[in-house]
Amino acid sequence: MKKLLFVPLLLILSAVRLVPAQACCSITIAGSSAVVRVTTSSTSVNWVQLVAPTGNASTAYWGIGTTSTADGGILPAGSGQFIPPKARGNYDLSNVYVYVAAGDTLRVAWDQ
Repeated sequence: MKKLLFVPLLLILSAVRLVPAQACCSITIAGSSAVVRVTTSSTSVNWVQLVAPTGNASTAYWGIGTTSTADGGILPAGSGQFIPPKARGNYDLSNVYVYVAAGDTLRVAWDQ
């Protein structure tokens, strides 16, 4: 009888572990047609997600260390970019730069 109770408990515990972790923090960057850092202070993060809302009129750009419209990663309206966890160490969020045109926005989420 104890074994029969143990199996459902084990299944429930397994299912709980499969739920993905939620991001701890997020911001919305209002476009200014200039390259800006995501944060100005050093912030160690595990991963970063950038999302350009579907209502944006222009392509946004991103990069680690710097970015520009000539060499940044592109984020057309309705797209996103996930920067996954590294094998060793974390990212410094202050080293992630974005360019967002005036009137557009960019949503940034991360986990510490």
